[in-house]
Amino acid sequence: EKKKKKMLVIQTGGTIDKDYPQNFLGYAFEIGESAAKRIIDIGCNGWKPSFISAFKKDSTEITNDDRLELLNLILNYDCSQIIITHGTDTLLETGRFLQSKLSLDPETQTKTVVLTGALLPEKFRDSDAHFNFGMATAAVQILKSGVYVAMHGTVCDVRECTRDPQTGRFIKSQEKKIINQTPQPSPVPVQQINQEQKNDQKQEQKQE
Repeated sequence: EKKKKKMLVIQTGGTIDKDYPQNFLGYAFEIGESAAKRIIDIGCNGWKPSFISAFKKDSTEITNDDRLELLNLILNYDCSQIIITHGTDTLLETGRFLQSKLSLDPETQTKTVVLTGALLPEKFRDSDAHFNFGMATAAVQILKSGVYVAMHGTVCDVRECTRDPQTGRFIKSQEKKIINQTPQPSPVPVQQINQEQKNDQKQEQKQE
């Protein structure tokens, strides 16, 4: 019997993996080891997926060449469940790039890819990293093939995902429309306004 492949987690860098080690000049900034490894060590009681570090970059520095490297890792690894930890600034760009490439070849449409990250480094006490990665771990096991985003309580197809410009949250595109729709007061008919003005005038004449 063929041994079932483990889930694959690919590190690309981003805020989730940021660390601020102290040196003689103060606190430095660097992208360290995969935060996903620490999260799994804390909460998964011995279960371990496979890990690959594709690169360790701030997501604003990721290029399409980097995305092609990431795509090749996905294609060449014999695993259908893949989580990518990624910086939030260009997470959607990377997800849409991968979706557009993976959807071209029927043989690659067996892959379920979920991108996740964090607004605060995993090492920060108030980080959203554990919550987001936990969602991604569950989502990748139950979703059909495709490319998805798991962030801030939302799991959706990357093609249907956007960010709220006010909060930075990742939301479904339809949800954005609902948020942006502010109720407008119904216009008062002109006849009603004229009648109210006449009534006010009559009231003033009576008072005189």
